[in-house]
Amino acid sequence: MNRTIQTIIGAGLVLVIIFSAISICQNIGKGLKADVTDQKLYTLSDGTKAILGKLNQPIKAKLYYAKTAALKGPDQIRFFNNYYQFVKALLEEYVVVSKGMVELEVIDPRPFSDDEVQALRYGLRRFPITQEENFFFGLVVQTQFGVEKAIPFFSPDRENFVEYDIS
Repeated sequence: MNRTIQTIIGAGLVLVIIFSAISICQNIGKGLKADVTDQKLYTLSDGTKAILGKLNQPIKAKLYYAKTAALKGPDQIRFFNNYYQFVKALLEEYVVVSKGMVELEVIDPRPFSDDEVQALRYGLRRFPITQEENFFFGLVVQTQFGVEKAIPFFSPDRENFVEYDIS
């Protein structure tokens, strides 16, 4: 074999090995997470894990966040986008730890929609930010037996207590 063919075959083998290693790492790494924040913001407490472990019926968590309205609103409202991402990530951790007993639904209630009517029915706080747009940021938790609990508004002042408030 001449040198050129050996080089091409060698390069091809190296590429196959690299792609195989990447594929294996992706599959092994699925589901692995690390909370590298100083305060372990994305790690659920042992108390919350115990509560989730004892669930014997499915729970639906409806996170109402008027993302469209927030993007159109003033800077004070847009600030909530980061807090929303934090709350959503925390609720997604509830879903994982509960092993499917908690189902998360994220709702962007638009003006004059059924979602907006439902948000108001649940007692979520509405803040008008423009003539057409209202801002909502709350949570409704429902059991299959119709029991409903709501957090009318996620205030950034309670960021350190949000897991406690949800649990």
